[in-house]
Amino acid sequence: MNKTHWVKTAAGLGAACFITIGMNYTGTEAFAKTNTDTLESYFMTNSVLNDKTDKNTDSALSSKDPLKNILDKNKVTEVQKSQSAEETKAGHTKAVTEHKIVTKHVAVSTGAAVSTPSAVSTPSAVTTGAAVSTPSAVTEPKLSKKEIEKRKVQKKKKALDKKWKDMAVAISSDDIINVRETPSSSGKKIAKMENGDAAKIIGKSEDGNWVKVKSGKVKGYVWKKSLVKGGTKVEKLADKYAVTYAELKSDVRVLNLRQQKSLSARIMTQLKSDDVCEVEKEEEKWLKVKVNGCSGYVAKEYTKTYRKFNTAEVLETEAKQTDDDNIGEEAPDFSKSDEKLGTQIVNYALQFVGNPYVWGGTSLTNGADCSGFVLSVYKKFGYSLPHSSASQANCGKKVDIKDLQPGDLVFYKHGSRIGHVIMYIGDGKAVEAMGKKWGIVRSNVNYSRACCARRII
Repeated sequence: MNKTHWVKTAAGLGAACFITIGMNYTGTEAFAKTNTDTLESYFMTNSVLNDKTDKNTDSALSSKDPLKNILDKNKVTEVQKSQSAEETKAGHTKAVTEHKIVTKHVAVSTGAAVSTPSAVSTPSAVTTGAAVSTPSAVTEPKLSKKEIEKRKVQKKKKALDKKWKDMAVAISSDDIINVRETPSSSGKKIAKMENGDAAKIIGKSEDGNWVKVKSGKVKGYVWKKSLVKGGTKVEKLADKYAVTYAELKSDVRVLNLRQQKSLSARIMTQLKSDDVCEVEKEEEKWLKVKVNGCSGYVAKEYTKTYRKFNTAEVLETEAKQTDDDNIGEEAPDFSKSDEKLGTQIVNYALQFVGNPYVWGGTSLTNGADCSGFVLSVYKKFGYSLPHSSASQANCGKKVDIKDLQPGDLVFYKHGSRIGHVIMYIGDGKAVEAMGKKWGIVRSNVNYSRACCARRII
């Protein structure tokens, strides 16, 4: 049967039916394998065999049908491909499953990726490690306003407790609290504290009803219920009773005291590193202070401030005798000769008004500070004084501030210590080395701020 005959037969009966009957294939196999390439391959092979039929017919008839060979071969190939595809699909499914498990495991272990759904489906969340290395991914629970405020209060309380550690303030309806030698209501009174005075707690009695305190130079026992302690409570009492002081910062040598709170305002004097000012008013950038009888403004950024309570007052019967308080050391009546000498001293001092102020100096012409000026003036008249206002306050005789005579010295405190001295010249006036800005000048006596006065002659 030649190629032409096969084509005609296929055309008449249908290629699928003929192949099915002639080659013993099922309909499904024949339909699946019937295509142009298969038939073309078959006819080409069969044509070659027909050409050889005359020579060796047995060979051609006994050979397996070539179409069946091709179809079998194709069938095996397709099966192999199908199996390979199934294996590949199975492997891919397993890999995806394992990948998801690993991804989920990493996401859970990092903690951060759990709250972000994209971390599970996105492989980069695992491979890049971003979720692990980014601190912001781990968020703390959001606090309520009430909780935030509570924490602020606790933090402030802790800071105040540290600031006022072991400090107590005297508060009593009687206004006076006794400091006793022993922890007993019958103990000897050695000092008294007024409301607002402070003390450091250094011990307590065995029964716990009395506390041992140190207030100023006094050590003794105070009834426990007469004192208020605790950082927050003491801070509130400080607003009412404590005095605020200002000093220059350690890296500041000189600071201008200005008449107004402006850098262009007139400079009244210059404060030195050892000057202590009493703060009258505190603002954002300026402090209004009093120092050496002068009131003005200083730049706040160059100062450090602190609060200080008053302390216990030693009872007179227990007070130690000092140069300031010795009985019989009050200055005697001012004699005519003394008055004449005092006037001479004052007239001599006034000759140097207008000369410069130099801190640490003693020269009446080239410059002196407050105590150096007084020292040099009195030296002219044969008196030897120390070069320190605090030390000069122990020289000569104590005199009441209301009974000043020409030549008397008036002293002022900086904080808790004496830091300035002036010379009284009469009629409420004085001469002094005021400061670098003014030098040696005439001034008014500030009676309310004066802490003591001494008569040298």
